[in-house]
Amino acid sequence: MAPKPEKLKFDSKTTTQTGTEFLISVNQKESNQVFVVARTVVSTDLEGRTAAHVWNPSATKVTLLEGQDIGEAKEYEEIQENWCTPPEADWEAKLPRLPQETPPDYRPLDEIDLKKSILTEDQRKQMVEVINQHKAAFVAPDGNLGCYNGPIRHQIEFIKDAKMPAPRNYRVPLKRRDEVRK
Repeated sequence: MAPKPEKLKFDSKTTTQTGTEFLISVNQKESNQVFVVARTVVSTDLEGRTAAHVWNPSATKVTLLEGQDIGEAKEYEEIQENWCTPPEADWEAKLPRLPQETPPDYRPLDEIDLKKSILTEDQRKQMVEVINQHKAAFVAPDGNLGCYNGPIRHQIEFIKDAKMPAPRNYRVPLKRRDEVRK
């Protein structure tokens, strides 16, 4: 294997259904060779094979032998049952629970802390004034997004006969491909 990333095909040692999802990660065995197995979720093909990304970060050539253990694969459903998100990384817990009833005295400024901003005192006062004038432009606790009805201050110019950029490719598990095609 040359000093670059490569995509390698592996045969499953057990018989699995097509589309079974696995989490592939590097094994913890000591080795004289330096390589990295990308931690990723993959699914098997019709022959029970799957692909894994292996990277050689060194400047020397790495030789992988047939049957050599370079990583582990665990069924993905088993891993998700024990999955735990640390509190500091749980951004969903910080999202507001919408919809809620909007109190009559609701002010968006109660949820915005301008003290930590880099604005000067005069700029903060201007910002407070703008927010108070356009309360309806913010999401209230009822979950409805406000609408800005002020004058339009920008214009988007389109290029005639321009093509849409190609969408980014991404993997879809076999179980969900029919749903995506709809």
